[in-house]
Amino acid sequence: MAIIIGLILAIMGAFALLTFGFFWYESANSAYRNRLQEMSKGHIGRLIFRGILSSLASQLMVVLCFSLQLWRSLWRPAQAPNQEKSPVFLVHGLYHNASAWILYRWWLKRAGCTDIYAFSYNSLTKGFDQIHQRFDQWVEEIMTERHPGQQALMIGHSLGGLIIRAHVSNPDAARRVAAVVTLGTPHQGSKLAALGISKLAWSLIYQGPLSQRLENLAPPQEIKRLAVVSPIDNMVLPHEALRSRQAGWEYLETPPISHVSLLYHRSTARKVLDFLRMSQRRNW
Repeated sequence: MAIIIGLILAIMGAFALLTFGFFWYESANSAYRNRLQEMSKGHIGRLIFRGILSSLASQLMVVLCFSLQLWRSLWRPAQAPNQEKSPVFLVHGLYHNASAWILYRWWLKRAGCTDIYAFSYNSLTKGFDQIHQRFDQWVEEIMTERHPGQQALMIGHSLGGLIIRAHVSNPDAARRVAAVVTLGTPHQGSKLAALGISKLAWSLIYQGPLSQRLENLAPPQEIKRLAVVSPIDNMVLPHEALRSRQAGWEYLETPPISHVSLLYHRSTARKVLDFLRMSQRRNW
């Protein structure tokens, strides 16, 4: 057992060091280095070290919570729907599952949200369009059966944000959505996608066909859209890929935390919940 635990910790450490190494190489050879210099007051190394620590902590959360995918109520509530409060749909990122939202689910419930749905998909065997189509069908079924006449709120982490963007590009689907939040979503793809281990990962390459297609599918302007970005995101390179070229997006920059840490950062979640409250017709 000790050997297994040691191996897991070694893999997590190597992953954090490797991805932040790529982040530093990309940033050091671009104008973004000046932003890091200013933010860290000349101590960029400390900034990156903090990011590495947050990466290790968030990876540990992923490992500990991954099996919670089997908890049915995590992705679809059993109680009768509340017609007075907006349902919330959550979409995880690459190689993750519904357990990604364990803390967000708790924060949402504490904020008064009662109907929370976490979508899950296989990152290794399905392509983007297959996942997107299944998400469309899943949302339509839930909204028709449980929330007729209501508008949904949607939060996507990383790739999950792109799935939501594809969803709301359909005018019929968009009418049922009040607001969208993306956490660390590679709106223009990421250079690190080339190191992925599935076709789905490779499709996320920086300024590739998928990102360009989504950038050309502008959603109706009445949908409120917030992109949450970390200044030291270690998975989306270059940094400007975190921002969409589309008009109408609001941006929230977090403290310097890793890509996966966006799922577990409480102060950021509070601002996300405030945005959702202000974006819907009824209060929670």
